[in-house]
Amino acid sequence: MGRSISVIFILSVATYASCCRAYAVESVNLLKNPSFEEVGAWRTHTADANDVADPRSPIQAHSGNYSAYTKATTIGGDGYALVSQDISIPIGSNLELSFWLYVKHHELPFHGYVKGFVTSSGGRFLDVGIWSGDPPKPKANEYRFQARVEKYDTWFRIGVDLGKLWIDEASFPRDDTITTISLGIYNGLVYALPKNLLQLEVFFDDVFLGPSVGEEEPSFTWLTIAAASLIGATIVVAAIVRRRLRSVKRPCTVCESPVRGTLGQIL
Repeated sequence: MGRSISVIFILSVATYASCCRAYAVESVNLLKNPSFEEVGAWRTHTADANDVADPRSPIQAHSGNYSAYTKATTIGGDGYALVSQDISIPIGSNLELSFWLYVKHHELPFHGYVKGFVTSSGGRFLDVGIWSGDPPKPKANEYRFQARVEKYDTWFRIGVDLGKLWIDEASFPRDDTITTISLGIYNGLVYALPKNLLQLEVFFDDVFLGPSVGEEEPSFTWLTIAAASLIGATIVVAAIVRRRLRSVKRPCTVCESPVRGTLGQIL
């Protein structure tokens, strides 16, 4: 009995697990050289010679041996440093954007932004990053997702459901195509502080742009689970009833043997 119930239990659990199993969405990164380990794919943009954009820096790395290094100063005015990649990715509701940041801590605060952003064929922008102070109100073709510096001098991740933000929050059209992704910093002058003292240094690594990494439940899961549970319960009940019937018959068989033996002896 115990063995039968154990087998039935194992089969029921296996059936339940099979029915409840979610289908994982495969993680496919649509970017080239997202970890900056190779040469190429990323272009650089700087305000002037005082700013630095290096798409293959060995100074820091979240994974591998390289990352993208950006440095912007206020020497000679506002500074910026960016790395960008040309792409062609249709907008979808399950599109995800994420990247890792390493922000160096400096004694003086920065005034500007650290962000990753995408540009579409329709001339629209979606920014994901960190802004100091109160940035100007975004234009009609811009959408911002505000994050924050979790820690200085260590790696932390920023990630968003880009597709949902694009379609649901920003109300941008679904038929847009992302044509560029950029990562970088802008360092503006903070008035009342001396010039040439402010700089911002940030590393970017392990950038991801592609289908959201998650799980999707199959259709009618509840119906399948209910059916499997009912079948399993029926099998268990039938096995118990059958076992009890057998246990009831056995004493009668045992009792009949002595009687038959006695009658044989009398006859």
